[in-house]
Amino acid sequence: MVTSRRGPLITREFERVLRPGGAVVYMGIGEQDGRELKETFGRGQDFDRWNGRPLSEEIAQELSDAGFVVTRNQAFRFEEFYHSPGDLDTFLHQVPIIDNYDSAADKEAFDRYVAAATVDQGVRLSRHWFIVQAQKPTAVEPSHS
Repeated sequence: MVTSRRGPLITREFERVLRPGGAVVYMGIGEQDGRELKETFGRGQDFDRWNGRPLSEEIAQELSDAGFVVTRNQAFRFEEFYHSPGDLDTFLHQVPIIDNYDSAADKEAFDRYVAAATVDQGVRLSRHWFIVQAQKPTAVEPSHS
């Protein structure tokens, strides 16, 4: 089994290292991830792709084109809650969800988002991840007829 978590999809290497029947499990971040946040900022990772082809379908197609049999393509939507605006600010500095995030320069958009997304549990962030699983075909035995 080969796993890849939000990493590059290197199908040739997956093909090389897997035995026939081996599996690839790829976990990625979907195009809808943090959509409300990105809309508030007017930019972000895969900004404005939500009406196009889903990223999970692109990954599945690449695996299929490389000769793998896609056995699962599933999206997961969930919500994360940050205890405080400061916790969300720290998170945004650590991930590429908002391109070149800067606390001072993005303060107005950040404050608008926090005001709209704060609920009893904290500051809500809608997430969208996906898993694509594929299998390397088993070797086909030559026919002896």
